[in-house]
Amino acid sequence: MPKRLLTPLLAVLFSLTLFSCQQPLENEYLDYIGSWGSDRYSMEIWKNGRGVIEWGVRDAQECRVIIEDNQIKFRGEARRTFDIDEPPYITTEGYWVMILDGDVFYLH
Repeated sequence: MPKRLLTPLLAVLFSLTLFSCQQPLENEYLDYIGSWGSDRYSMEIWKNGRGVIEWGVRDAQECRVIIEDNQIKFRGEARRTFDIDEPPYITTEGYWVMILDGDVFYLH
């Protein structure tokens, strides 16, 4: 294959690979969008299906976020899955809260 055709072809393949890994969150999960924190974890979930997770001594890691089967899955270099005990809701005090794996997360 001529070299002048190889570069554009590689650029197209790279773009397809990059964008195929990005799937926006379904409308039913829009309440999960935002910056959440518990005593052990800090996470951000973005509408475009990406996010950031940080826990313990680990640095914050940007990765793909999948919400399905009553779980939130962070997929990338940092891999972590949370069971959703309680989806996001508003407390009587007006705070947004969700419970994952028994940990209470507050929306910042």
